[in-house]
Amino acid sequence: MQTIIQKVYEFIKNNNLIEPGDRVLVSVSAGKDSMALLHILHTLRKQLGCSLAIYHCDHKVRGYASFEDLLFVLHEASRYGIGAFIEQYNFVTKKEQGKSFEQQAREYRYARLHAIAMHYGYTKIATAHTKSDQVETILMRIFQGTGLSGLQAIALKRENIIRPLLVLSQDEVYAYLQHNRLKYRHDHTNDDTTYLRNFIRLSVIPHLQQRFPHHDRALINLQKQAQDAVQSINDLMQTLYPGFILYESGYIKVQEKAIAHSQYIFKFYCSYIISNYLKKYVSTDILDALYKAHKSKKKNVTLFVGKGVYVYRRYFDATPYLIFSSDPLVMGDSN
Repeated sequence: MQTIIQKVYEFIKNNNLIEPGDRVLVSVSAGKDSMALLHILHTLRKQLGCSLAIYHCDHKVRGYASFEDLLFVLHEASRYGIGAFIEQYNFVTKKEQGKSFEQQAREYRYARLHAIAMHYGYTKIATAHTKSDQVETILMRIFQGTGLSGLQAIALKRENIIRPLLVLSQDEVYAYLQHNRLKYRHDHTNDDTTYLRNFIRLSVIPHLQQRFPHHDRALINLQKQAQDAVQSINDLMQTLYPGFILYESGYIKVQEKAIAHSQYIFKFYCSYIISNYLKKYVSTDILDALYKAHKSKKKNVTLFVGKGVYVYRRYFDATPYLIFSSDPLVMGDSN
């Protein structure tokens, strides 16, 4: 399995995912992918010049089985001789309205990972997304009705989050675990096809594999083209309107006239900001409602509220801006 170790090492180095001196907080669920990621990074830690710690959250949705996952992660942290941040959060009793379990759990985990990294000085957060996860995400977004921005799917790196296993397929991960006799825990909810990702993985992809054996390559190619296209649009817009997107404390501020040239550009940037900066799912309903509200001539109004997305129009020095936030802002409306 030296080839897989070398493959990940070269992927990390070629994309500057980890640099000497980095302190890496690894998100570990106890499943196949995260246990492979932990072992690979631990094996490469001296070559990379980094140190490691683990984060694990017990979602408390599978009774004692999820508690056993917690104990397993603690045991592995002890075996590797690295620190671990372990917590329990009951998503059943603390369910948020309007959010699926997956969305709420994902948002909570990332919020905690960022908070722990900031407080304890971890420079990178590593998650165990694989190439197979990338393919599933692209398919999910296509079926849900995504745009160009959504086709970028899982980013290789965003802020201090890195995904070193995006170069590996599930088959390669499983082969690595078998070769190194690594233990892992199986979450039985991953077999439940009522969850969209599981349905795509277990019901859709096997049929695609039979008819289109190279579907994964085609989808990854589509994803890379989407990334290039988004980067090209952003570069062009920054040339035409330097600094048209401003990052303020608690919200994103966008010069409205810069994105108002066409319905496509307007929806593209609304989708781009909501998904990339607010970290929220963007549906066509949100984009249609935003564009319709944007056509209004009212000066200081709330354009959209819902699904954890708040969009306002405000004037600064007679220039209209759109304000995007994941929390309500105290702003009076003209009406």
